[in-house]
Amino acid sequence: MRTPNTSSLPADRPLGVAERFMWLMSRRFDNHATLTARVLGTTEVDRWRSALDALVRRHPLLTARVEDTRTGPHIRFGAHRAVPLRVRELSQSSWQDQLSVEMHTPLDGAEGPLLRVTLLHGPDSCVVILAGHHAVVDGLSFVHLTRDLLTLVSGGTPSGTPASDPVDPFIQEGVMAAAALLPPEPDIVPSDLPGTFRDGPGKQLLVSAAELTAGETAALRRWAREEKTTVNGAVAAAVLASGAALVPGWETRTLRVHTPIQLRQFLPSRAEGAEGVGNILAPATTGQPGTERDLGTAARSFTDGLAPFRETAAVMGSFALWGTVLGQGIGPAQMCDMLAAVAPHDVLLTNLGALDLPVRYGELTLDALWGPSVFFGFEGEHTVGVNTLDGVLRLLHTSWSPGPALADAVRDRLLEAIAR
Repeated sequence: MRTPNTSSLPADRPLGVAERFMWLMSRRFDNHATLTARVLGTTEVDRWRSALDALVRRHPLLTARVEDTRTGPHIRFGAHRAVPLRVRELSQSSWQDQLSVEMHTPLDGAEGPLLRVTLLHGPDSCVVILAGHHAVVDGLSFVHLTRDLLTLVSGGTPSGTPASDPVDPFIQEGVMAAAALLPPEPDIVPSDLPGTFRDGPGKQLLVSAAELTAGETAALRRWAREEKTTVNGAVAAAVLASGAALVPGWETRTLRVHTPIQLRQFLPSRAEGAEGVGNILAPATTGQPGTERDLGTAARSFTDGLAPFRETAAVMGSFALWGTVLGQGIGPAQMCDMLAAVAPHDVLLTNLGALDLPVRYGELTLDALWGPSVFFGFEGEHTVGVNTLDGVLRLLHTSWSPGPALADAVRDRLLEAIAR
């Protein structure tokens, strides 16, 4: 493999709060994330390799590794290996099977690099699966990487200069103000139903995918406005209702949903990282039963429950709290025990929203995106990745637990609601 150019790399630095959170989690359960793209058009494999090398030069964080030191984990730039590109014939394998391979294969952030790519190549189309360490890559990072990679494959030049700094410096003032209000020993309330972590991935990854048409997606938006809720609330309600109907045991209890809160909206306009790569998230876990029959009522309940977590004060308080906890030097086992005790979840719902993303790149067309997919490692965890590309909403359901495929059931409940 070719060695990346290290002539103008950023300085090594400690991990930020969100980065360190996911780094510690990954030492207990491999939690790399993926996004899958279907691309129409004729390409050559060599062009993808060249474009990936150029992508790495644009985003040096991808070739970094994480090193545990006495003062905590640090990003070390200048990877010792190029980003791997695994190539398979599109006609010989489905993207769902290759996604399972990716999720089964650990991504060692201590060795680096922090990204790898699978290319399912065909004569007039291909599928690209990006897999990245969640300490430094979130869902929108994958979107930006997909945009830049397709721009490069098609012979173009991506615009701007993305940053590789954590979000911490840009919200430092608000976090410090929130930290000053924390009691000396914050009262962290344990969950009524603590979670347990898996020993590792299951034998087989359950994968199901579904999509609405552009017309159905537009109708869902109208329905959400009329119901005084959001599309994300509607999807969450449909996931909970489908799970309560299909997953054994879910019909009798409150279901916990983890929803990552994007922090990009808190970045000042001067922060190029808003269009770059990073783990720019804060955690939010809510709970409600999935037995509410009216989807609008359930959607409003979910949206209302999530709203306080989106407030600036709450985001800064969350960052301050986790910064305090992580600053105590806890290890991976302590971190996971704490999370299992206070904020376990049944569903990880990650919705990238309506993406402001081109679909045409020269002679190539970005036809579909599936995901993201990522796991914290809780027993019985189900992940639902949602995005809307070019007016089409797509759902990807993944789980290590054997059981029902939820994507079609979620879509059917959404269609039932908008048909009324």
